[in-house]
Amino acid sequence: MIQTTSGQVYTGMIVYEAVDGVLLRTAANQTFRIKPSEIEERRALNTSLMPEGLLKDLKSSDVADLYAYLRSIGGEPVATGPSGRRN
Repeated sequence: MIQTTSGQVYTGMIVYEAVDGVLLRTAANQTFRIKPSEIEERRALNTSLMPEGLLKDLKSSDVADLYAYLRSIGGEPVATGPSGRRN
């Protein structure tokens, strides 16, 4: 969360940070560049940007498949069992 000197509040993930500013991406996939001189307050939040209940309609096997996919694109290998299903 970043609050600017003008009172604007931005909540999102910092995707890039440099001496001349911070790039912050919101849950709505908007990107904002904020100069260090404009930052009044900056703090980490304990909440996720993921909407509440996003996975509530998925079966446990669907969640497991999603998890395996996300791990596979993250660079970690995903083991498969004898049936060919991911573990």
